[in-house]
Amino acid sequence: MWDISILIHNALYDIERHIRGRDMQEMRKRAVQLAAREEIFLAIAQGALKARARRLAPESSMEVGSFKMMVVEDENGEGCAVQVIESRRRMEDLAMEKAQCLDKSAEDWNEHERRMWLEAFWRDLGPYLYKWKQIRMRPGPGESITFEIEVCK
Repeated sequence: MWDISILIHNALYDIERHIRGRDMQEMRKRAVQLAAREEIFLAIAQGALKARARRLAPESSMEVGSFKMMVVEDENGEGCAVQVIESRRRMEDLAMEKAQCLDKSAEDWNEHERRMWLEAFWRDLGPYLYKWKQIRMRPGPGESITFEIEVCK
């Protein structure tokens, strides 16, 4: 009898973990969608429009809202891009705000759960931003995250 109750308990735990995993994936997907609507991503798109309209040269800077941006040469030197560098901490706070908005239990996550969720969030956010807003995301410099959108080729 004891062995059967352990097997049942383990099976229920596995089912719960599977369902929770799917729920977490859906929550993360929704959090990415919400984060992509934030002011920083609207500002960088507006910055690209301003840079095109003013024909700003590389190494020019501008402000859109509360965000400071640079016009830089793209990686290949073939065109220009607008770049915003934001602290990783500020972006993590934004991501966790979205998670907590969608699921109040996110407030109770331990550090390991929080780190695992954020790691998956970053993996999802980069492709989403590029697909829907043509914004590239990359780590650095240092403890920052760089967001970049092409202005011209």
